[in-house]
Amino acid sequence: MLMRNRMTCLVLGAALTTAGSVENASGDVRAVFAASALRQTGGSVEGTPADRTLDLTTPERQRLLASLMLSQECYRWPQTDEELEALIAETNLLPPAMLGLDPDRYWVDTRVWAGNPASLGFPGQAVRAHLTYSFPADGTTWGAFGRPTGPNVLNDRLVSAFGAGNLDKGREYIRQALACYRRISGLTYSEVADDNTPMTNSSTHSNLRGDVRIGCITNACSCIAYDGFPSSLGIVAPDGGGSDMCMNAAYWDEADNVNNFKDPANNYRWLRNVVAHEHGHGVGNIHSVPCDETKQMEPFISVAYDMLQTDDRRGTARSYGDRYAGNHSAANATDIGLLAFNFFGNIYFSFIAHDLALNGSAGPGNTDEDWFKFSTFISSNIVVTVTPVGGTYTAGQQSSSCSGTTASIDASGAGNLFLYLYASNGSTIIQSVNANPNGSNESLTISGLAAGDYYIRVRDAGPNADADQYVQRYSLTVRVNNAKAPPYANAGLNKRSRANQLTYFMGNINSFATDGFNFIDRYDWDLDGSGTYEVIDNPTPTITYVSNGVYNVGLRVRDLNGLFGYDTITCTVFGATTTLTSITPNTGARGATVPVTFNGTNLKNLQVGDITISGSGISIIGTPQSNPMGTQVTGLSFQISPVAPLGNRSFQIVNADGSVQSNNIFAVVPPPFCPGDANNDGSVNFADVTSILTFFGASYSPGTDGLGDANNDGTVNFADITSVLTNFGLPCP
Repeated sequence: MLMRNRMTCLVLGAALTTAGSVENASGDVRAVFAASALRQTGGSVEGTPADRTLDLTTPERQRLLASLMLSQECYRWPQTDEELEALIAETNLLPPAMLGLDPDRYWVDTRVWAGNPASLGFPGQAVRAHLTYSFPADGTTWGAFGRPTGPNVLNDRLVSAFGAGNLDKGREYIRQALACYRRISGLTYSEVADDNTPMTNSSTHSNLRGDVRIGCITNACSCIAYDGFPSSLGIVAPDGGGSDMCMNAAYWDEADNVNNFKDPANNYRWLRNVVAHEHGHGVGNIHSVPCDETKQMEPFISVAYDMLQTDDRRGTARSYGDRYAGNHSAANATDIGLLAFNFFGNIYFSFIAHDLALNGSAGPGNTDEDWFKFSTFISSNIVVTVTPVGGTYTAGQQSSSCSGTTASIDASGAGNLFLYLYASNGSTIIQSVNANPNGSNESLTISGLAAGDYYIRVRDAGPNADADQYVQRYSLTVRVNNAKAPPYANAGLNKRSRANQLTYFMGNINSFATDGFNFIDRYDWDLDGSGTYEVIDNPTPTITYVSNGVYNVGLRVRDLNGLFGYDTITCTVFGATTTLTSITPNTGARGATVPVTFNGTNLKNLQVGDITISGSGISIIGTPQSNPMGTQVTGLSFQISPVAPLGNRSFQIVNADGSVQSNNIFAVVPPPFCPGDANNDGSVNFADVTSILTFFGASYSPGTDGLGDANNDGTVNFADITSVLTNFGLPCP
């Protein structure tokens, strides 16, 4: 949970062990009715009788109190040390710091997410996880962990804050808060539909709703928001899990737009920081202290920073790795591409990646090392540098309010980096270096490196001081012939959007320039998935989709060096209405094969079998090819029988996207008159005599070019044989 400011809330030790972070309003350190209520509220302290003051002068007593707050019973206060210890022994609810667990766990719960689809795993593994997320409909019963429940009102509040028709704008700011985890870790996300079941503490993946669900109710708590940890199997309260988020509508309803969810300053940083904090609990992170506005997971809202900071990034990397997580061998190396080639002159590119992380010299699954692969087509001068980052800061796990046992953490010196360059076989070392102690750069310089494929290996050889918590963040630079490196692009998360409503994209929150004192000066977008960047120089474009389907949305960013970075997300559009407004051309002659174009909306997934044509005499051939927006389909032709009834045709389209009936939008017409062509096949020969004999005596309306009527006078007779003989072998018009 997140509090608004330090002076209005006290978070007791239950924040260590309960389902969410706590934002509460009470004056000073006093006891509450104890365990039963706290267990049901996941740690919120709803009241503090003045005559029940506790002695919480030591961290040990605070931690003991934390465990008691999970029990089902009420206890009298104050308790002596002996009484507290007896209760701890009786209930077997020792606090996490006393369970014999790894004390250097970044204040992370003992269960986190792992895999795709996500299931429960363990921290310290630096393993990827793919989370689905969803927004339940308004009216869905929301609230959990013993706190108040009520109908979800988030969508209503987003529309009120951002304007009618702009629901997706508010949701996109929420998505951007989650995207900061994608930016710095092995967490990835996809939005899915929500079946609107009530908020629960379930950690079981379901295809019916997101692993992470986001809602809002009135009177949610005396807090800004709260969030479940991944699982109730960890050190959280037994009724706390599922990673779902509940916002407090009061912070949408304030009259002004300052220091609340509607505050537009710095791209709605207040909203994004709250969401990023709460989702931090959703991926397993526990409150960090002191409250000095340097860490996202501090228990009080701050806008002094923009989302995840050093401590938050290190803790997240400990559980999920960096954005290249899994590249722990040559076979799984991250391919950073072709860095040198010749194209009417030598072309060079450098590569720079920030926010990388190693998981300590004893990291499981080779997570103490990262591998990268690159190629050159020409001889090049290469300088590879690893730079430890993070600095020194003070942090510790919260025990109450802004208190907790803290220590100085040397984040830059948590590990000792080794650097290697390997040949194309991934085993022959060309050069290696470990010349400097913890916290220092390491660099390899190779002049005239021959064209070929190469591997870079970065390894933390230790020692890793317990106090510094193992994870070593670093930046990697591969400088090729002094070329500049392109920027990093982040288009957000895979998302969903309703058709015929504005869909928002934001590229300027999580994208950044990587090389030197630099910034991004242009944002280009491919919103329709065509492969062409049709939106130029707009960091936050909108589009209204009219057809269901999955759109590959591309972002291209350019920095001041003129270099480009790229990212692609998907936007799944739903709820479109199918229309068929016209077919071009709208007529076709008997006996002809007519290429046609269908025009309308929601035609992106159209197949031949979806189309029904009234009447007889027309068949459809070809393979439908939709334009990117699903408003036009080509690739189809009508084969019209020579005996097809003349007149209008109606069309019906029915598929999983919807249905439409369009009447009288195509007509079968007579073919152009060709004297002597009795069978309407476009040539005059003996087959026309056969047609005359077959239909001899038939009558038609004059000019309709009926079969056998070679002179088009409406009657099949001997005059038609004369027409055939007169025009025999002549081309038709």
